[in-house]
Amino acid sequence: MKDKGKTKAQLINELALLRQRAARLEAFKARYSRDEKELQEANERLNAILKASPEAIVTLNNDGIVTLWNEAAERTFGWSKSEVIGKFNPIVPENKFEEFVSLRERVLKGESLHNVELRRQKKNGSPVDISISTAPLLNSKNKVTGILAVITDITGRKKMEKKLRALSLKDDMTGLYNRRGFLTFARQQLKMANRRKEGVMLLFADLDGLKMINDGFGHKAGDLILMRTAALLKNVFRESDIIARIGGDEFVVFSIETPGIDIELIKDRFEKHVENYNARRPHIFRLSVSTGIVYYKPGCPYSIEELLTQADKLMYEQKRQKQKS
Repeated sequence: MKDKGKTKAQLINELALLRQRAARLEAFKARYSRDEKELQEANERLNAILKASPEAIVTLNNDGIVTLWNEAAERTFGWSKSEVIGKFNPIVPENKFEEFVSLRERVLKGESLHNVELRRQKKNGSPVDISISTAPLLNSKNKVTGILAVITDITGRKKMEKKLRALSLKDDMTGLYNRRGFLTFARQQLKMANRRKEGVMLLFADLDGLKMINDGFGHKAGDLILMRTAALLKNVFRESDIIARIGGDEFVVFSIETPGIDIELIKDRFEKHVENYNARRPHIFRLSVSTGIVYYKPGCPYSIEELLTQADKLMYEQKRQKQKS
């Protein structure tokens, strides 16, 4: 009679197979445990990087929904993670939505953007200047699944740049524009006047006898006269006018006016202020200013430098007339 049971050899083979499977399972479990541990360590490292990063790090899905918002993003913009995760990007104001869509479309097409400077608003409504670099997020099939944005708060830098620009365009003593500042803004205003077909007035003023005041009474007295002249010009002309000290004793005023301006009336008004100053503040030396004024008609092909030359000639003509009298 044939034995229907398994032979000892078969049982041994099956046991060996089971042991091999058990060994493979243990190896798989060990690899899985290592992978899980490595994944956990990688997540911890990533979280540490996100937490320590001085830059705001934000990720969005393809629709602009926030999927990651680190602590620097909270500090930069004022919104907490709980307020933004799963919601549309909060730093995009309504009037900048089209700009955001345009930038997003570029990144979703695979383009990386670097150091794009933008102005946005914080949660409390205050402005914040940012520099943003972006890159597309890709899955294993190289398909774009979202956007990574690294954002730097450059508000402080922008303020410093503005301050440095102001310093490079201003005269330290009087607070008026210097020659560079005058030429920079006057050229812009001249272009605007041409577009709008508006007239322009340019006054060139030169202090009389500043060298004698410096030689006879010291440079402090000369500096005082320069500052007084600057103050008079500010009082006579409008805040929108460009007033500058372009040389040691030379001042200019550039003003966009309406056609038909009475140049002599402006000249008389300034001279009246000088007279009133001398009457109110009697000194052993008097404030005396020679002026030349030109009017620029819309469409005339004159540059700022040419207008300065014309006004300078008129100023020296007045100075010569004073010396004759």
